[in-house]
Amino acid sequence: MPGMTPVEQGRRILGLRKAYGWNNRKLSAQTGIPEGILSTYTTGKVVSIHPRDIVRLAIALGVTCDYLLYGNRMHLAAMVPPAIFRALPPEGPLPEASVPEPRQAAPR
Repeated sequence: MPGMTPVEQGRRILGLRKAYGWNNRKLSAQTGIPEGILSTYTTGKVVSIHPRDIVRLAIALGVTCDYLLYGNRMHLAAMVPPAIFRALPPEGPLPEASVPEPRQAAPR
């Protein structure tokens, strides 16, 4: 599914953090997630973000888990302040992201 790579998820977290004017220390205080872990999330240096942390981040940043995981902006306009909503990247994969082609089943 487009938009779900750790790099893309990290960019969404970083974009929201910056839109709120927060640094990692402030986001860490809001979520209880250590700054070092947040740094690995926002740089995409992880295979996946822990589900517990997705929930914590979504609550602190005022978005849905679906937005953090997949970039789905549905319902976000009603959830976040207008200035934050305008700062979000468009729905779907980020321009520099590449989506691999689906694998073909091997003939039998």
